[in-house]
Amino acid sequence: MKKNIIVIMARAKGSKYVSRQNLTLINSKPLIYYVLKTASSINNTDVYVSTDSNEIKEYSESQGVNVIYRPKSLTKDNTNVKEIAHDVISTLKNQNKVYEKCLLLHPKFPLITKKTIKKFFLKTSEKIPIIFGYFDDMHRDNSFIKLKNNLELQRISSMEKNIVKFEKIASFYCKTLTTERQIQTPFALKIPDAEILSLYTYHDFGTFEKILNRKKILVRVDGSNKIGLGHVYNMLTLLNNLRNEEILIVIHNSKKLGYKKFKEHLFDVKFFKNNIELEKIITSFKPDIIFNDILNTSVNYMKFLLSKNAFIVNFEDRGPGRKFANMVFNPIFHGKTNRNEYFGHRYVCLREEFQFWTKKSIRKKAQKALITFGGTDPTNKTEFILKIIENSNLKNIEFMVLIGYAFAKQTRIKKYILNLQRSGFKISYSDKSDFIANHMKDADFALCSNGRTVFELTKMRTPMIVIPVNKNENTHHFIKKYSLGFQLDYKNSTNEDLIKNYINKMLDFSTRKKFFNRMKEFNMQNGATDVTQKILTSFSKLSNDT
Repeated sequence: MKKNIIVIMARAKGSKYVSRQNLTLINSKPLIYYVLKTASSINNTDVYVSTDSNEIKEYSESQGVNVIYRPKSLTKDNTNVKEIAHDVISTLKNQNKVYEKCLLLHPKFPLITKKTIKKFFLKTSEKIPIIFGYFDDMHRDNSFIKLKNNLELQRISSMEKNIVKFEKIASFYCKTLTTERQIQTPFALKIPDAEILSLYTYHDFGTFEKILNRKKILVRVDGSNKIGLGHVYNMLTLLNNLRNEEILIVIHNSKKLGYKKFKEHLFDVKFFKNNIELEKIITSFKPDIIFNDILNTSVNYMKFLLSKNAFIVNFEDRGPGRKFANMVFNPIFHGKTNRNEYFGHRYVCLREEFQFWTKKSIRKKAQKALITFGGTDPTNKTEFILKIIENSNLKNIEFMVLIGYAFAKQTRIKKYILNLQRSGFKISYSDKSDFIANHMKDADFALCSNGRTVFELTKMRTPMIVIPVNKNENTHHFIKKYSLGFQLDYKNSTNEDLIKNYINKMLDFSTRKKFFNRMKEFNMQNGATDVTQKILTSFSKLSNDT
């Protein structure tokens, strides 16, 4: 005898909404298959189907699941789950089959997980003999009650605040169920939102089919004061085109700057310290596709990923490990396009705000300039530029300084700007990341780092003076190759005279107009869409070939 029992409630006519609901085919399998499969995977647990249908009986038995015939009196729309549980437990008790705990499930919740099922069994006891499943719902009718707080498990009688709905998922302590007529006030256990998919309409079944066909994508991404947040924003932009897939963000403990951005966008995030922990995460998640946006990859790391039999896509990777990836996208770099490697601005994934706007004309007299060196500005180029502005006595131009939330010297910069304002300089700052496109569009020219910012400024048609903040940025040649602004080499990135000279040249209308007109030739509107399509097409082709 096993300790616990799961009972699947599946009557012949299905629900009042959908005829033959439990046998409706989804991906060539009846609806009941999915909950049977999950229930049968639980250790130390027997699975039974309670039904009045011969067809459901035969199908369930073909899947190795036992069946108990349910009397017609227990097949009404208003039949209580407690009555069904009592019928099954009593019938089995007469066969000398006694269980400690019983969980009733309904096929219309095919997304319920092993974790949730185990939680019901864990929480059910002689002291808590009955637990109903519920989920938050903002609609109101007589089946709804009020929830007192956000506790996962609580007494039903204490629910007073939020509106919730009970569904046909409940667990019972079997001894109490069969010996006591009146059970004390039951408890309620919250079912995770991701497991709620009530199948009431034709479109609900279509949604479930999409969920079954979705791919599992594991995203390895890093962000730190040293490397900035470009990788984080790049992945956020790309993932906006993959809303039907199951996404897991995986970040190294030492490089988790920016993880809150993923949480804000409702992504699941996990951290790891070493390859052993990473392997456990990958093994548990079983990804179909792995994204790497972590700068250059090593051979050992990529061979480690290859052993996981996933489709691997790397971004901004010039390391020796990239040759093992199925696809590599290097929009910032230029080079020969190999079979699996895509270089150049065509593959830039611009954030949504930059897809809405662009500059249609430029002012003859330069009035405004932008200073932006990324979310972290590790070498404090911002302060360096402010000193040049002060030494050059540039009081006739408005300067807007964009400071990222991860910039370590915010207080110092703000104090410096305040002193400059008192001295008559037109300098302001913003530490908000929303609507950066507006600042870029409004500027006559910009002083910036040589990362993804240059593509954003190009989309806004804002000429720029590009100053690399590290040696890696010295290898980005987009601005220099297409003459869209002035680009310093890393070795000259602290040359004040050269920067002053470039600022003076930017004040000339003809110079800015030349850069502006060249920027008109670049259309990076659909980069994220094109990259996504290439990845999914290549993945699909490889899957079909194998």
